[in-house]
Amino acid sequence: MKKQLLLMLALVISVAAFGQYKAMQSMQVEAYKNASHTKSAMALAPDFTAVDLDGNSHTLYDYLNAGKPVILEISATWCEPCWNFHQNGALKDFYNAYGPNGTDEAMVLFVEGDPTTDTLELFSASANSQGDWVTGTPFPIINDDNIAALYNLAYFPTIYMICPTGDYYEVGQGITNYFTAQEYYDFAMACPTANDAPISMFSGPGSTVIGASVTFTDESFGLPTSWAWTFEDGTPATSTDQNPSVSWATAGTFEVTLIASNANGAGDVYTMEIDVIDPSSTNDMMVTFEECFNNWTGDFAPYNWITVDGDEGDVWGDYGDVGVSGQMAFNVYDHAEADAAGLTTLAPHGGGKAAMVMNAVTADAPNDDWFISPQFQLGTESSLSVWAASLSVQWGAEEFYVAVSTTDNAPASFTYVSNKLEPGEAYEEFNVDLSAYDGQAVYVALHCVSNDHWVMLVDDITITTTSVGINNEVLNQVRVYPNPTTGLVQVENAQNASINVYNVIGELVMSVRKASQLNTLDLSGLHNGTYMIQVVSDNAVKTQKVVLNR
Repeated sequence: MKKQLLLMLALVISVAAFGQYKAMQSMQVEAYKNASHTKSAMALAPDFTAVDLDGNSHTLYDYLNAGKPVILEISATWCEPCWNFHQNGALKDFYNAYGPNGTDEAMVLFVEGDPTTDTLELFSASANSQGDWVTGTPFPIINDDNIAALYNLAYFPTIYMICPTGDYYEVGQGITNYFTAQEYYDFAMACPTANDAPISMFSGPGSTVIGASVTFTDESFGLPTSWAWTFEDGTPATSTDQNPSVSWATAGTFEVTLIASNANGAGDVYTMEIDVIDPSSTNDMMVTFEECFNNWTGDFAPYNWITVDGDEGDVWGDYGDVGVSGQMAFNVYDHAEADAAGLTTLAPHGGGKAAMVMNAVTADAPNDDWFISPQFQLGTESSLSVWAASLSVQWGAEEFYVAVSTTDNAPASFTYVSNKLEPGEAYEEFNVDLSAYDGQAVYVALHCVSNDHWVMLVDDITITTTSVGINNEVLNQVRVYPNPTTGLVQVENAQNASINVYNVIGELVMSVRKASQLNTLDLSGLHNGTYMIQVVSDNAVKTQKVVLNR
């Protein structure tokens, strides 16, 4: 089941904005340039020579050296999304208009890349073929699985735009909204040439912690030969390395910039921001995962939560490229790194990180995976909120419980305090009443019991409790909405309280003194991300996490 899924990930791959790619700023394309998603001066499209069904030989770089962009469609005959894309006809129209049948400015090559496919299966429907792939197809059809292997293909179909310089990236095929022939032409004409300065671009983490060394990866187009980096308040402050490493000594939001150059000149400045977090500000009762040091592991430091692999079975290997393989329970999921590895991804509810559970293989199912808190002293009105989502419900929604222990953190000591929770493909907030344990010292856990499904993500865990003996009449009535928000947040029933808004690194970004009954907070001038809205009344505090997504 999961093997087929890996090869059909394009069902759910979303189309990302390639914002700084000049002449393409308004176009929606996949921002992936090659199968490994790292870029160097020599990491260009692999060359190949192959023979099509008509006996004609095609060498990729013969077309590129002639100045022609090449669209490479790599499919499998049994793959339904591949068939739907092929039948859409956009590449046929593109080829007829701009290929050898038209203006002869570009080329299209179709490759059947599954080693189990017989050539005859390209001509008609069968148990291993969706139909006749040949009739009505004007561009060359090649049956050669070596090409898919050469490009380290992760899934079918994969459609690459290969520029005359050898730079290449994935243009995708969408699910229902396919690109048109004109859009593919616009992509092709935006390709750099041997006479252009580079198009500066890089990837890197969206957040880090004080003192940690992080690496930024050059992904510039157009054969760069030198790189000029700047790191605001970083160490080092500048670098000429292609893929430099840097750290920060203080918390804050800092700019990273790159100008890539070659013999034709310097490219435009490409800029991104990174949040540097002070791990000492971590609160185990409000887990955002942004502060976690080690991605793709069960080490959630600096949080004091732990994970336990009760089933001790191997997980599906779909995310093996980022280390999710073998015996694992909950691990730290990094959205940017998953995207860069070409994996089907689901963004966290807020920020760039979440907790991920990969399902155990059938022989080891169901999952018996735990995410367990340190001990908390509860006051009154105690509850837990967690946002969760299933990466896909094709094999059923993921399944988990919330549990509480009053003795220790061993899985056998926990009692379920929720019904079975089954998140869909959109994030859902699950609120669980813990008031039966008010006044007690407890451990809280999430227990994943999914049975041969796929991936569950959990994010933004908040345990709310009030201090014993404090009058919380005002705080019990406070409502904060909407969440997520595009900018405006309403804080209701907060009369005479103070309202403070903090960003993910603990900086106070907004404050209201002596609030009214209904208050409108305008966050639209802030960066997208997670914010803590804190309402303070009579020394009691209520905190709610809000995600800003403009």
